[in-house]
Amino acid sequence: MYQRAVDTDYADVHILGNYADFLWTVRDEHDRAEEMYRRAINADPTDARALRNYADFLWTVREEHDRAEKMYRRAINADPTDARALRNYADLLQNVLQDFSRAEEMYRKAINADPTDAHILGNYADFLWTVRDEHDRAEKMYRRAINADPTDARALRNYADFLWTVREEHDRAEEMYRRAVDADSDRG
Repeated sequence: MYQRAVDTDYADVHILGNYADFLWTVRDEHDRAEEMYRRAINADPTDARALRNYADFLWTVREEHDRAEKMYRRAINADPTDARALRNYADLLQNVLQDFSRAEEMYRKAINADPTDAHILGNYADFLWTVRDEHDRAEKMYRRAINADPTDARALRNYADFLWTVREEHDRAEEMYRRAVDADSDRG
């Protein structure tokens, strides 16, 4: 179905972008995926989702961090409320480019864009703990993440790690680990 639309040179950004996502994540055909991302962006240079997904691809598959950063910036310019683009860009800034001031700015914008996204809240909590060494703020953010999604295994696990290693609250840490295990087994 996708191939037929692509073969006709149909320029629907969503079809091209979804096909690129499929080629990347299902077929593991990176060259074709990149071609479809480029076609999607040519079809609509302001489509934040296509720009964000292409940035994710450039970062994680191609490891072209400068190009990924440019695509994240374009995605955010296209839609300043795209919480996933803001979060992913913050993650790139923190984990790869180590630009911690800009990373924090992007995490804050992501939280403003979607204050109930457990993934964003959890990533920011990790940042506050591991980069800023701000334990009280980190703990508040972990609690917000878990309140936003009590079944987010990653947030539960990271909060358990925090309770164990920073707070040395072993009983609470064990409770969070158990909840993380339950949440993870519910997904499988």
